[in-house]
Amino acid sequence: MVVSNYYPVTQDFGLIETDPVSVADEIQRWWLELGHRLDVKHEQNTLSGFLSELEPLCAVLNKTLLLPAKNRWTVVYRNGLNGSDPLSIARVLSRRMRVRTMCVCSKPDAVFPATMWSVYDPDAVCRRSICAANDGGRWVFEQFGEPFDFENTSSFSARRKKDRFTPEMLATNLSHFQIDDIGEGLFEDGPTLPGILLSREVPKTVMTYSFEEVQNGLPWKT
Repeated sequence: MVVSNYYPVTQDFGLIETDPVSVADEIQRWWLELGHRLDVKHEQNTLSGFLSELEPLCAVLNKTLLLPAKNRWTVVYRNGLNGSDPLSIARVLSRRMRVRTMCVCSKPDAVFPATMWSVYDPDAVCRRSICAANDGGRWVFEQFGEPFDFENTSSFSARRKKDRFTPEMLATNLSHFQIDDIGEGLFEDGPTLPGILLSREVPKTVMTYSFEEVQNGLPWKT
């Protein structure tokens, strides 16, 4: 599958409940306030082509890819060594744009598996958050906020913490927001997609890596 080839970037991502152009405009305004100007590229490309453009990966996450998902959501991928890390974008854009945003993480086959889901509402710092993760060999389960009516909260009392929030449960929750897939099916069908790549320069001292190098663990080898 295309998405799995671009681990770790695609192991987590952000969802913004509006169109990519509006998201790009607001990110630019946000970064200008911080004193940084972003390069912006609008183009048509395949999903694989877009994800390839996030190379090289680095610790400062200097590239942000915005793609249109089905049902008027924008998907946010970033070029981090440990994934897209969409928390800051979801939190800030929810407040600035007055829209609902989400952070989604599903990595059942990773060395340290995790399933996480957070929903941000303009009127709440975090409307809902659920996490079941292997934290360095020890499973942890956490939840925050009032459950949505559709949630199966009975699973939260499962004996094994890993069973309290699974990828299947995440998929069920997302379906209530008209999100029926977190892989290639997240996007509209067609040979190409319209997308926006936001980027900025990083200091030459920052180490950068290819997808293959990160997948082989090179950044953490001494």
